[in-house]
Amino acid sequence: MIRKTDYFKLGVYVICGLGLILLVVLVLGAGEYLKTTYSLETYVDESVNGLEIGSPVKYRGVKVGSVTEIGFVNGRYVDVMDSDVRYVYIGCSLEQKSLPYESEEQFGQAMARDVKNGLRARTVSLGLTGQKFLGLDFVDPDKNPVLKISWKPKSIYVPSAPSIMSRVEQAVATISGTLESINKEDIKGIVEAVKSASENLSSMFDKAGSSGIGDLLKANLEQTRRMFARLNDLLKAPGAESLIPDASRAAAGIRRVVEDSGGDLVVAVKDAREAIAGLKSSAARIDKYLSSPKAEKRMASLAETMANVNEASVKLKSAVTRLHEVLGRINGVLAGQQENVQGIMENTRMLIENLKELSGEVKRYPSGAIFGPPPGKVKAVSDE
Repeated sequence: MIRKTDYFKLGVYVICGLGLILLVVLVLGAGEYLKTTYSLETYVDESVNGLEIGSPVKYRGVKVGSVTEIGFVNGRYVDVMDSDVRYVYIGCSLEQKSLPYESEEQFGQAMARDVKNGLRARTVSLGLTGQKFLGLDFVDPDKNPVLKISWKPKSIYVPSAPSIMSRVEQAVATISGTLESINKEDIKGIVEAVKSASENLSSMFDKAGSSGIGDLLKANLEQTRRMFARLNDLLKAPGAESLIPDASRAAAGIRRVVEDSGGDLVVAVKDAREAIAGLKSSAARIDKYLSSPKAEKRMASLAETMANVNEASVKLKSAVTRLHEVLGRINGVLAGQQENVQGIMENTRMLIENLKELSGEVKRYPSGAIFGPPPGKVKAVSDE
């Protein structure tokens, strides 16, 4: 039989238990209400699938807070009917103890300075689970411009940058579309045209004869052998030892340039597609030209032309040798007659001076130069 005192004891026990539970909740949650936090917001122009309220916020890999709100800027800063902006709003709460700033004003000034230096917020995946966190890190400000906004943020604002996964997806989609457009080209026709052009070249070489072309190939191989011998001598030089380290540094620099120019890869693929189309047109033109009788006639006379060129080079060498001999003889004659040449030059100089004097005399007294000097004066004879 249950007595009234038992009900009283049971009630006191329940009340004490509830009081202890409430005390534990207050003690555990008091820290959340007493700690100092800074508000931060950013806007993302891409999908934030995987980012949830409570996801960590990391500054250069160090957890400094968590995401407190995810929504749209429409209705908060702009009207959805009056603006085409569809940015995703992300609000964050950063703990003061995790940051080296004593006040929110100091934190805001530091963030504004870091934003000018390239600080951006981007969503980062936590592996293969699909979950994400918001990362704050420095990037190239020229390649990651600030999103255009027409309002003043209510909290400390850090601009966003596209996530790595979104850039990869965009690049893959662009390359895939480009490859699909390349597949639409008549690649088989291009290969057939190149094959036909090669066959025509082979047949023309057979018709032209192998004597002149063989001599030409032999000369080219000899030049190639000399080039490799010269290259071997250059590689034996002491300065060639630094070529490999320099090449390694250059390759590293090229790799960095390639990594930074991911967008240019798409342009290169498009240019390759245009080059393939041009190659197709060029192959068709070459095939048309090589199949013409005029081209076959020219290729048939190639061996004869090479023989004539060889013969002309031999004659030119002989003529140069004879010219060298004649110049040597002229030099010997001039060396033996040096005194006579000097006398002739002296007489020529005197003759020029006399001619100069005569021309001056003619200018002063033209009649005297033609008729001679005037008669002398006659003295008068007196009658005495």
